[in-house]
Amino acid sequence: MLAAALRAYKRHGLAGLTMRSVARELRVAPNALYSHVKSKEGLVDAVIDALLGDVEIPDPSMEWRESLVELMSAARTVVLRNAELMPFFLSRPTRGPNALRLGESTLQFLSRGGIRDEAAVASLRILLVYAIGFAAQEAPRRADPSGGKRQAESVRVYASARDRPHLQALAVPLARHPDDTTFRTGLKWLIDGISNTFGGGSQ
Repeated sequence: MLAAALRAYKRHGLAGLTMRSVARELRVAPNALYSHVKSKEGLVDAVIDALLGDVEIPDPSMEWRESLVELMSAARTVVLRNAELMPFFLSRPTRGPNALRLGESTLQFLSRGGIRDEAAVASLRILLVYAIGFAAQEAPRRADPSGGKRQAESVRVYASARDRPHLQALAVPLARHPDDTTFRTGLKWLIDGISNTFGGGSQ
């Protein structure tokens, strides 16, 4: 059933992910699905967890900070590829096997850095908010066909703000769209801050 739900989503998008569309994929009556999932919300949860299966766990031999960078970068990539589902990645609790796998791996990496217990829980949540929130900022800019014009207009507005010298001086970088380098740099700052606040390990 899960594979059918994923196929239905990839073919028809979120609006077309329904009990009927999944039933058509399986060539069964829609009523046959209710023993597996109760509603469209359940289908969305199942699809999100299936998509999280594309997030690869970094090599365990990597340094723990780098492991977190790679893991969160992979999660961001999956979210960006499925921007239509972005509101659900944070707003709905995910308890499927893939979500649990990623949560356990993140906590393991944090533990190697001496970050455990409540500090690890807080760190996990902050890292997820950063990764998914960054993707949420990126997605509309990537999809905007007039992005270059909008960026040029932003430069013009900032550069003409003569009573705002800091905005004026930084007009070009302020208008620049977020990218992979920005994401990874900010993520490293965040992890270093977590380590400096809570950490005690180095492996």
